[in-house]
Amino acid sequence: MSPSPKAATEGNGRTVGGAPAKIERRGFIGMTLMLLSFSFGPALSKRITTPPLVTVFYRMWIAIVLHWVVASIIKQRPDWALMRRTVLPGVMFGANIVMFFFALQHASVANVTLISSLQPVAVLVVAGPLFGERVTKWDVSWTVVALGGAVVAVLGSNSHHAGIHTSTLGVVLSLGVLLTFTSYFLISKRVTRIQSDKSTIHPITYMTGVLTTGAITITPVCLIAGHPRQLAHLTRSSVFAILLLILVTGGGHLFMSWTHRYVPVSISTLALLVQPITAALVAWPINGQQVVVQQGIGAVIVLAAIGAVVTRRAA
Repeated sequence: MSPSPKAATEGNGRTVGGAPAKIERRGFIGMTLMLLSFSFGPALSKRITTPPLVTVFYRMWIAIVLHWVVASIIKQRPDWALMRRTVLPGVMFGANIVMFFFALQHASVANVTLISSLQPVAVLVVAGPLFGERVTKWDVSWTVVALGGAVVAVLGSNSHHAGIHTSTLGVVLSLGVLLTFTSYFLISKRVTRIQSDKSTIHPITYMTGVLTTGAITITPVCLIAGHPRQLAHLTRSSVFAILLLILVTGGGHLFMSWTHRYVPVSISTLALLVQPITAALVAWPINGQQVVVQQGIGAVIVLAAIGAVVTRRAA
């Protein structure tokens, strides 16, 4: 643990002393870098040709090796106490990765990220009892509007993206991605926030623990439900793609765990609304998935609705 010079913040975005928490410049920088990293994740994942469980297996274990090496070099290895605290977020992280790769097999990048963009609403619903916030009729009404916008976007994608049809299974898996990432997001906020004794968890330390417990969780699934023979046949291009994905999205998770220290959850989840738009734009040149008009209209409806909910909460 390392001491923090800043005032301790609670998960509801208020300082221990009761004054509203301020977003420092480094908080904005962290959110920007987090969004840039996450924007490339779906497009890069779509280009990996190995089966989903094979990709997940190597993505997790290679990331573990890299994180433990870095943590050892900078002397930030997690102890047993922290490992126990990362069990639940690690399970959610591993489940999220598995569902995400399977979702991309049955849905376009734009639609997976659009459905995932409902996270701020899910955060508000779950964070009510967690952080003392109240869900109002305003929240429920705009949630219905957001769901309608997501349907518009999905239908628009199905009618224009030949060979990239978003099936019912793709929608269900995308909802699974939403739920598991939301759980991981909220748990990480509680674990990594600055405590009353002004102690913090180093991002490398936290992610090393999360990846370790997450890999232990998904390994039996990969070995039982996957194809063990395929694990032994990994091409150089696939290795390169997986390494690139680890470096890009891994940086996003590090920035997220670091940003949680300085940014209230209502603001950080609002910032994530930018990611579906940037992910769809990135997928256009990388995956050839053009953003059509109906999809853009649906995206605007979704983002406007969620923005109305979260902005009023933040105010």
